[in-house]
Amino acid sequence: MTQIRELKRKKALLAIIFASGVLNTQLPVFSESETQSTDSIIEQLANSTTISPEIRAYSLLSLARSYLKGGDRTKTEAAFANIISAPTHFKPSSRWHNELGSWANQASFEARAASSAKPKTELHSGIQEISAENLVLATEALHQVVTHLDNVSGTFAKLNMYFIASRLYKRLGNFDEMKKCDKVLETAFYAAETGSSVECEQIYAVSSILNSMAYGLIPIHIADHQSQQIATINLFTENEFKESEKLKLRAAAIVDRLLPGDHVRRKVHRDLALWYMKLGKVEKAESEKQALFKLVDSKDEKILYPQHGRCGGLIWWVTVSVFSGSCGMG
Repeated sequence: MTQIRELKRKKALLAIIFASGVLNTQLPVFSESETQSTDSIIEQLANSTTISPEIRAYSLLSLARSYLKGGDRTKTEAAFANIISAPTHFKPSSRWHNELGSWANQASFEARAASSAKPKTELHSGIQEISAENLVLATEALHQVVTHLDNVSGTFAKLNMYFIASRLYKRLGNFDEMKKCDKVLETAFYAAETGSSVECEQIYAVSSILNSMAYGLIPIHIADHQSQQIATINLFTENEFKESEKLKLRAAAIVDRLLPGDHVRRKVHRDLALWYMKLGKVEKAESEKQALFKLVDSKDEKILYPQHGRCGGLIWWVTVSVFSGSCGMG
């Protein structure tokens, strides 16, 4: 009976891939005997009771991305097996939100680059032909992700992982599943824009995702420190600018529902000002700077960049030195 169920499941997965139109004459069709039990790590992660829902969903997303990148599958799956065997070593870090936001940016860009008709450049180096077998495995891993996402407790993590899953589905050409993820996101967007008692974390998540969507159109990273700013900007069309700007302004309007002293609200306007500056939109940059100055009650442009705080931390929205002395690691 187990072999029969396995056979039916693999046939169903192959049917999904064919129905999505992602297999073509350049991708070889493999026999069921060749797949062996390659998806066991997916089942182990999906069924594990020793790892948290957050790490389970994050790991399955990472596994799906690894399948799409190709490479040595044996080594890849062995690495993910360590998460199950040593679950206490894998917990969300203090930079959990930053990591998810950065991945969402990259996923947004890669999905657009993969479907773009433009000639491939060095920025497209991560986009490559995907074997039919890896397409099946990535599809199954993503299916398990969305099955478990509702159990993820943090709104920021949950919505960003829905977005990443949506972008991976787009790369797979599975637009039906992509639209299901996008529907969850649009519901969250609408609530963040119109809800009478929306939580701050949902506003943080929605504004972050909208900015990731904008990054997919014009991939500009706005660093915290001035010395980290990247000078090179790739060519973009006027339509790409307008669409990207629309997303960023939508994010700014949503964070404006927060209190003036909210750090995320201030930083979204700060990042938008620097984004306009990088694109040479001087008047628009000045308008955003004035909005920020009003929020922080200062007109000193030094507040655009944070100061170093204790133990490598950052201190925002001040222009005078507020820290001296050693870190104090003892």
